[in-house]
Amino acid sequence: MILQKYDSYKDSGIEWVGEIPENWEVKRGKDLFRLSNIAAKKGHDLQLLSVYSSIGVRPRSELEQRGNKAFNIDEYWIVKKGDIIINKLLAWMGGIGLSKYDGVTSPAYDILRKKITLNERYYELLFRLKKSQIEFKRHSRGILEIRLRLYNDRFNQISFYYPRKEEQDLIVNFLNLKTSQINSKIKLLQEKIRNYEDLKKSVINETVCRGLNKKVELKNSSIEWIGEIPKHWGLTRGKIVFYELKKSNISASEGKDKGKYKFFTSSVNQSKWLSTYTENDEGIIFSTGGIAGVHYCKKEFSYSTDCWTIKSNKEFLKYYYYYFKSILYEINTIAFRGAGLNHLQRDFITQTCLPNPPKEEQMEIANYLDEKTLKIDTIVSKIKDQIKTLKEFRKTLINDVVTGKVRVQDE
Repeated sequence: MILQKYDSYKDSGIEWVGEIPENWEVKRGKDLFRLSNIAAKKGHDLQLLSVYSSIGVRPRSELEQRGNKAFNIDEYWIVKKGDIIINKLLAWMGGIGLSKYDGVTSPAYDILRKKITLNERYYELLFRLKKSQIEFKRHSRGILEIRLRLYNDRFNQISFYYPRKEEQDLIVNFLNLKTSQINSKIKLLQEKIRNYEDLKKSVINETVCRGLNKKVELKNSSIEWIGEIPKHWGLTRGKIVFYELKKSNISASEGKDKGKYKFFTSSVNQSKWLSTYTENDEGIIFSTGGIAGVHYCKKEFSYSTDCWTIKSNKEFLKYYYYYFKSILYEINTIAFRGAGLNHLQRDFITQTCLPNPPKEEQMEIANYLDEKTLKIDTIVSKIKDQIKTLKEFRKTLINDVVTGKVRVQDE
């Protein structure tokens, strides 16, 4: 894709806008849009709309879990297709969107309706740029940052880019096409990640319960989630395998000091970091939050009060880490019925039977899975890097085209 600069630029006279193409103008918000605050009649059947920083304007019925449903929406503001909705409280964080729907929205929002000839989609793209959000924050008012509001009188005073309407249309059509292509590539890459993650789960599940020898004779374990295991394997209760089940006395908030040791907590999948460690040998870390937290650490780690760890000096612990990863669903369902989640989880680990291969096989399985999962994780990491690059390119492309840094040619 080759995009060139405009032939000539001029100073817009507005600090945050900077240089603009020679044939562009700047106009204040009050010259572009008017505030619409027409209340709907009582008993109306219009759908309730909300604006979200991540996805723009959507009917609340489609995303009910994202917020509380209003019980009475009589006399809410009427929204028409093509209106721009501004969440005054979140404007500086991207809480602005173009409505593709007719409906109503909360009086806590501002509804902008165009006053002159313009492409509303162009201004949605412009308003959601990072540099626009910085300007919105500068014009917002409030004592605390979390309470800043962009009131309409302040929005009216902000100067914005104003290319000719024909050029706005050209920009919008170009970006709709290019971002759609980029989004399609991202979607395909995300699907690849899901496939690789499924492959990793399949490899782990198959190997921890069947071993590496595909020709070995099998027997029924009589345990639903284990199924068949090699005939020469044993079954043993967790309390025999693990010599220690240990709780922590460190709060989750203590994991914010950016130290060099891994600090596990059930609130996140990845570890935080701590300046000190409480354990100096290998352990499997569980969180009382369930499926989010089963980790293995070889040395020098800590964990919060919402986690606990198991250790073993009798068996090869890495094998059982992979085994627990393979039965996360069972840990999260069977072991988490009722109250007292931590107690139930511990009982599930200690009282249920586990596969017990000979130690040499445990080591072979763990080494094999280390190698296989590392290869898959490396591939996934590279795909994630591609997605990150595409997202950054998409952001830069939108910014540069919308602000006139590069020109869209009409073929």
